[in-house]
Amino acid sequence: YHGRALARPEPFGLGAWAVARLGAFPPDAPLCRGGVVFTTGDRLRARPRAFYERLRDELATVEPEAGHYMERLAALVYGGVEHVEAVYFGGRRAGEDGAPPPR
Repeated sequence: YHGRALARPEPFGLGAWAVARLGAFPPDAPLCRGGVVFTTGDRLRARPRAFYERLRDELATVEPEAGHYMERLAALVYGGVEHVEAVYFGGRRAGEDGAPPPR
């Protein structure tokens, strides 16, 4: 990244990382590219503390590629997969009844 090596996450790849960390990767979920994120305390508390601790530990490297994943997937990380599916896919699970299928 800008000439610096990134710490490769495990699993590698945005979709695989999202499924492993978030439990799903709706392919048409909104992607954040500007780094500006907002959420609510209720949304944050919907996930256990261990979820955020694991992300913190994964991002505690010099150049974590997972940090770029976090930026792109901010709506899923801080809004929750279920919330994103409800808002963007009319409550349908990804891949269900015409909702975008999982990748």
